[in-house]
Amino acid sequence: MQNIKAAGLVTEYNPFHNGHLYHLQKSLEITNADIAIAVMSGNFVQRGIPAITDKYKRCRAAVDSGVNLVVELPLFYAVSSAEIFAAGAVATLNALNASFISFGCENADIQMLKKIAITLVNEPDEYKKHLKKALTCGDSFPTARAKALSEFFKSDDIICGFEISGHSDFAEEGSDIVCAAISSAAYMTANTVTEILHINAQVTEDDGLMKVRMSPNDALKACDILSGLKLHLTALSEQYKNFIKVKFSEV
Repeated sequence: MQNIKAAGLVTEYNPFHNGHLYHLQKSLEITNADIAIAVMSGNFVQRGIPAITDKYKRCRAAVDSGVNLVVELPLFYAVSSAEIFAAGAVATLNALNASFISFGCENADIQMLKKIAITLVNEPDEYKKHLKKALTCGDSFPTARAKALSEFFKSDDIICGFEISGHSDFAEEGSDIVCAAISSAAYMTANTVTEILHINAQVTEDDGLMKVRMSPNDALKACDILSGLKLHLTALSEQYKNFIKVKFSEV
């Protein structure tokens, strides 16, 4: 039996218009799917607003335009915030074995969307600081979150790894407390990244050298531990400035 490829569409169709028709046609074209399955809000859409027309008329419009199956998104998900709405839609399409998921968004930069998603899931301390500041100023939560994300990505260069090389020569080998402090911090960070956070980082070790590299998206997951290492090494370099040099490079 031939496997049928289904393109899953996350929709509200409130009401169905030419933009939705374009979304449907392009989704089928890009994925080369055999059928289209739309997960659609019922009589109420996001934020609990009543739909312009009832779900049956919107479903009929979608089917008449080429959607093969329309499935109602349960009310709990349909009227919730964006991440809960998306979670319900994705879970529904996954249960229906959709091969692809297609959705509309204001920014077509998938890598940026991934960075935002990872940041919201992991909530690094720097992001939470910006969020708290915006909320304290009286912004609504969606507005505060948007401002916090903007400030987080603007103000904080993402640390994608580190490299430690050489010896401090603070004391003889085996008695060098500066080297010991750096090495223990580096190993703790590397082990936390790979064993606790389960990030597939590239770790290189050699005599007097440790190098750790990861993708920007993975770096967001490890943001707090890498920032902690940065603070630790910076503090050591200030205390033992003749024996340690800390340098930041753009990659």
